[in-house]
Amino acid sequence: MLKEIFEQPRVINETMRGRLRLEEGIAKLGGVRMKKEEIRNINRIVFIACGTSLHAGMLGKYLMEEIARIPTEVEYASEFKYKFPVIDKGTLVIAISQSGET
Repeated sequence: MLKEIFEQPRVINETMRGRLRLEEGIAKLGGVRMKKEEIRNINRIVFIACGTSLHAGMLGKYLMEEIARIPTEVEYASEFKYKFPVIDKGTLVIAISQSGET
């Protein structure tokens, strides 16, 4: 775990290289296929995750509420599948998986 902690600055730089242009205020996220109007209409975010990914979701909740001022929830993926959540057009659901398996 310490190895991953110490690798964070390098990994963040590699991940954001070519995607974030601070001077221009532009973030280019591959795989996101939402129109600007759809993004503007988001009024709630739900992160779904397990384990370590759940902790990333908790940080995401803090950042989304602090920076974007959008109400955000974090749900255990293992429990979410048994719920009957209210997901409307204004809700963005983000599934997080560190391994790609859960």
